[in-house]
Amino acid sequence: MNYSIFYGEKAGEGFSDLNVDNSVGFAAQAGFDYWVSDNWGLNLDVKKLWLDVDASLNNGAIKADVDIDPWVVGAGVSYRF
Repeated sequence: MNYSIFYGEKAGEGFSDLNVDNSVGFAAQAGFDYWVSDNWGLNLDVKKLWLDVDASLNNGAIKADVDIDPWVVGAGVSYRF
């Protein structure tokens, strides 16, 4: 499960007051850690999110139910003390 918080929304030209509600949705994740040495490691993960959010424009005059289903790829470097 995931909880997504939306902020900093900007309405396109000709519209005003874009509002996107926060959402709870399902997530799937796969990844791995690879230790290069005793102290240094690399990690990689891929996530798929399924979000269903409510959005509105022009002070609620236009409303929509929006499916946002992104792939999120992450990579990192780890160091153990």
